[in-house]
Amino acid sequence: ANAIESGVPDDDYLKNELSTIRSVYRSQVEQGIELTKQWGDAYVAMLLSATVIAVTLMISIAIYSPTGMESTLNMAYGIVLVICVGGNVLMYQSVPYDAKSHGLSGRASKEQQTIHAMERIIVPLTIAAVVIMGLLGVSAGLIYLLIGILMAPLGLIGFIDDSNITIRDTDFSTFIRSFGAIMGGQGTTAVNALATIDRKSLTALEPLIDAVYSQMNLGLDPRQIWDKFIGDSGSNLINKYLNIYLDTITLGGPPEPIGTVVGSSILEQTLLREKKDMHARSFIILLVPMHCAMAGILIALYRIMVVLTGSVGSMMEQFQAESASASTSVGGGGGMSGGSALGGLTMFSNFPEQEMGTFVVICLTIITVSNIIAARLVGGGDRYMFYFYTAIFCILTGMMLLVTPIGVGLFFSPEGLSGMASAK
Repeated sequence: ANAIESGVPDDDYLKNELSTIRSVYRSQVEQGIELTKQWGDAYVAMLLSATVIAVTLMISIAIYSPTGMESTLNMAYGIVLVICVGGNVLMYQSVPYDAKSHGLSGRASKEQQTIHAMERIIVPLTIAAVVIMGLLGVSAGLIYLLIGILMAPLGLIGFIDDSNITIRDTDFSTFIRSFGAIMGGQGTTAVNALATIDRKSLTALEPLIDAVYSQMNLGLDPRQIWDKFIGDSGSNLINKYLNIYLDTITLGGPPEPIGTVVGSSILEQTLLREKKDMHARSFIILLVPMHCAMAGILIALYRIMVVLTGSVGSMMEQFQAESASASTSVGGGGGMSGGSALGGLTMFSNFPEQEMGTFVVICLTIITVSNIIAARLVGGGDRYMFYFYTAIFCILTGMMLLVTPIGVGLFFSPEGLSGMASAK
């Protein structure tokens, strides 16, 4: 209103407002990207701290064997959970919001339609399988592996759709600028402009543009045709910017400058998204090996404690038998007790294997769920990307639960430790 009253031309005022909005948006996204980088490193450090706390408590329980260890374990669960939740909350607040899919009801890309149809079967099947396997006492590693395998098809299709949306958004910037320039420069209709555009250069959008061109030649309602184009693209940016272009043209706006403004706006958003995705990929690439390392540390230490406990128990029995026979032959006090012979190792003889096994599985579950959420928050995408990251981290956790005990068994075996004791 002030600009109109002061006599500022509408074109100049609108251009200045557009430049201001773009500058503000760019600044917000870049600040969010910088915060994401910092909090991503902090999140990994916090997870390592949680793992160190869990390992320390496990060793403490192995050494001191407290009678009321339930409260200690509950405290450990609470600490790990608070660290994971706090890290995800900080990541959620710092990551720039960028909705990739339009989420329109009744309209979606082919990949999204496939996911919606498959998840109605796979998700309940996965939940039922996990419950049944848990009741049957199946290994936690196999349960995690099953979850990852069942989620993998949904995750792969979702990843393909996410990649296609990124490519379509990039091509749409070129398409809408060319479309507006042809309509404005030649003063032609939309169908003639579509016939003139080089659709071969728009690889991701070519099938969708061909469908629009064919339907317009049949004389169908243009608005419904463009709505179907938006739905098939699956993109939120195409939904937003194409509607801006169509509404402005319908109100009598000039196609060429509108196409230029819309094309440059979506191009800037896609470039900022690529910058954000680059940092997201680096975070996820770091998170995957860190997840394996943290899971491996917990599982390996637990298995070492189990092997050590069994070996100490068998060695104590052996020393007690030898001491008893020596006492009998000598006639009294010449024997040596198993406890004095083993020294400080007797503290490992009462390691609660079952309770600590449950402790390891619960800690791994908390860390796995936390990493799935963190990867989705940073990586972005639609909700189906949860399936993708669930498949990755559950398969990794399951493989670590199955492979790590085998690796520990190659280096730490009860027979080897017993042999060392016999050699003494």
